[in-house]
Amino acid sequence: MTASAPRPTVLVTGASRGIGKATAIAFAEAGYDVAITARTLRAGEGRDDSDSGNGQPIPGSLEETGAAIQALGARALLVAADLFHHESLGQAVATTLQEFGHLDVIVNNAVDTGPGSMVLMEDLTVEQLHSKLTGNVTSQFVVIKAALSSM
Repeated sequence: MTASAPRPTVLVTGASRGIGKATAIAFAEAGYDVAITARTLRAGEGRDDSDSGNGQPIPGSLEETGAAIQALGARALLVAADLFHHESLGQAVATTLQEFGHLDVIVNNAVDTGPGSMVLMEDLTVEQLHSKLTGNVTSQFVVIKAALSSM
């Protein structure tokens, strides 16, 4: 009897809602085991940190996305991570590799939606620009760099 090939695996960042959630579920439907990251682990914890969000609650969580993945027969690995805590991103990759043994695909979907996301350039501060570059460029590099040697 031959051992079956391991299921392909994917890590999807920003998977608690929106495009990230839909992407994670689509990979599960396609036969992948799925590791998902976001700041929002449980329903009700997410807050709108945009320029006009006023910290209002927003729907979605890793637990909800994970349940949808598992309902499709795939394994779901939930890993809380934050774009501004690069150590948590590296740990998300390490945890994925420890749990699944390999990583085939990365979907760097997470982006910073905080202040400065929806303002005119003339209103954008240097500090907000720095935050955007950290959250939307450097963080994606951190994830890739952490996973590259294993792929």
